[in-house]
Amino acid sequence: MSLREVKEKTSKAFTMNIVDKAINFLSPSAALVRLKSRAAISLLSSYVGASKSRRSLSSWQTMGSDADTDILGDLPTLRERSRDLCRNNPLAGGAIKTKITNVIGTGLRFQSRIKRDVLGLDEEAASKLERLIEREWRLFWDSRDADLARTLTGHAITRMVYGQEKENGDVFVLLPRRTRKGVPYDLRLQIIEADRVCNKDHGPDTHTLAGGIEKDADGAPKNYHILKYHPGAIAKGNTLEWQVRSAFNAKTGLRNVIHFYNPTRPGQSRGVPDLAAVIEPLKQLGRYTEAEIMAAVVSGFFTVFVESDLGAGGGPLGQTFQYADDAGNRSSGSDKDVKLGNGLILDLAPGEKVSTANPGRPNQAFDPFIMAIMRQIGVGLEIPFEILIKHFTASYSAARAALL
Repeated sequence: MSLREVKEKTSKAFTMNIVDKAINFLSPSAALVRLKSRAAISLLSSYVGASKSRRSLSSWQTMGSDADTDILGDLPTLRERSRDLCRNNPLAGGAIKTKITNVIGTGLRFQSRIKRDVLGLDEEAASKLERLIEREWRLFWDSRDADLARTLTGHAITRMVYGQEKENGDVFVLLPRRTRKGVPYDLRLQIIEADRVCNKDHGPDTHTLAGGIEKDADGAPKNYHILKYHPGAIAKGNTLEWQVRSAFNAKTGLRNVIHFYNPTRPGQSRGVPDLAAVIEPLKQLGRYTEAEIMAAVVSGFFTVFVESDLGAGGGPLGQTFQYADDAGNRSSGSDKDVKLGNGLILDLAPGEKVSTANPGRPNQAFDPFIMAIMRQIGVGLEIPFEILIKHFTASYSAARAALL
């Protein structure tokens, strides 16, 4: 704590209130002890991180809001930028794909393990029932009919749902029933992108409706307000039309909608993209990389400049020149397309001299700087540095630990 802060705190602590003045009138010594104790408490009980007088923290303005107030206003922009990075930034796209590959892999595999003693079955009968259950599961999960749009199998749906949660912050899966010929099960899975869930008619957020999710008095989801089409598809002629889906079936109590997201605060209605905390460093790192690549490309064009005291400009070398061929014969010409060659002799005009441009590329500090930034990004994404860049330089045990 600086001396100035100590003075400010002690001056406030030694300011007498009404009670202090009354005690001072009766017993000045007791009032002095009281003021000293208050000053000691004020100096010992404060956090430096909460100081508003320190120069390094004085401009740090914060706002004590609930989870939805902090998140919902910025969420559309966070989603758009996160998707753009995943499309165009190799590091961001690779980070999300790395999580999908390591967490989901080839998809869920169902293994039936029933309670034999509870059902009163012997080992042979229990094994037979387990094989039957697993066969029925594969009949549903391995088929494209599990998808309402008949496009994805259950394994592909799992990868897409997890990837959408990481890229957009959350994703919704509806569980409609559709009867189809040749398909033994009516249950279907329908993936709803996060952008489609928003307040009906874009109404304001309230205590019971926020981010398109309507809640009951206990804070449990009651209804979901879902746009019929993606809001970005309006240019195709679609109109804004909402469908209100109940969170639970009124008869069976089963869920009609599954909301996949990772809440980090109580009362949080929507999820935040994984890249939210590292969007700026990822974007700036991409710009820096592009600039270095362009500088390296430019440096690949070996350029010679002619400096002249006469100030006369022109094309390359701009004057009549002489050159010697391979046999040593000298000739002259005025071709503007001057090329470097073996044994080339150039006659410069008086006052002219040749200078070359040296852009200093490739930049020797590029790789260490990039690696330092990527280590910070790896911390923000909870991905080990070696996994993030797909490069293992340490021992096998260290690489194995990073993979685990």
